[in-house]
Parts: sequence; C-alpha cells; structure tokens
Amino acid sequence: VPDYGEEFLGASSRMARQLFVPLSTIRTGVNTGDIMTLVREAVGMIRGGFTATTFHIEDNLSEFGKIIFSLLQRSDATRRALEGLSSDGKWGFKDNFNCPHRFPAALVLEQPADKMVHCRMNTNILRELKRDAGLQEILGYPDGCDCVVCDACQGPPVQDAQAR
Repeated sequence: VPDYGEEFLGASSRMARQLFVPLSTIRTGVNTGDIMTLVREAVGMIRGGFTATTFHIEDNLSEFGKIIFSLLQRSDATRRALEGLSSDGKWGFKDNFNCPHRFPAALVLEQPADKMVHCRMNTNILRELKRDAGLQEILGYPDGCDCVVCDACQGPPVQDAQAR
C-alpha cells in the first residue's frame, strides 16, 4: 500500500507509470506469482512504449490514491482543506499541520482518528467512495460500520500467516 511519495511521484510525472498489487491480494498475501504478473505487465508497457500524451493521472494511482483523487474532484472544500487553505482561501500552517494530508492511506483509513478533524474533509463523500470501491469487503472490515473502513470498525481479523 503506497503510503507517501509513491502517489506524488506517480501523479506528477507524465513519463512514469506505476503498477500496484491489488488490495485483495495484499490482504491475502503477496507471492512470487503476483510480483511476476506485475513485472510482465511492466515489461509489456515498456516494450509497447508509452508517451506523455497517453498519461491519465488516475491510472497512475493506487486504490487509495484514486479514492482521494475522486474526493478532491467531488468536494472543492475538501480540496482546499487538503491543500492547507482555510475556507476564505488563505494558507495557514497551523490549520494544516495536524492533518495527515501527505498520506493517502491515512486519509482513506481515517487514521489517526484524533487528527482527522483537522483535515476538514467531506467524510460523507469519502465514505461513499470507500463503499463504491468495495474497501469494506476487500479489506475484511465488518458490516455496518459508519466509516466503512477505519479504527472504529475494529479492523479486519488478523490472519494466521501459516493459514495462507
């Protein structure tokens, strides 16, 4: 799961392509075959060639990055807040400092909960996007949790590594 620079690098370079292991595979355990599948896909992309004109930012993001990207498109107030801007459009270090806005996984998982209030995100849209992406099922969180996937949901059951 990308946690910091991967999303920014992938979104900022039209000449780079990123491939991610699906979340469902990460949850059940990544194996050599999964990595080889990505390597073969990368080889095909390199041999087939790609140009800056075929770049689409959302194709270069992880599942979490795509959720945040969609959230920013649907909520201008959230976009401004995650950029560190106040409701009146002024940048404020203190307003932005406590929000983990640089970490897409933290935003999607709404962690840490005590910091999320500082992000001023539209959590209704965020949770709708998480439901639409099927995160609850993919990550194994219990049904009926308001936040869909977060600490309040008590997380997925821990899997025994030998059971895989």
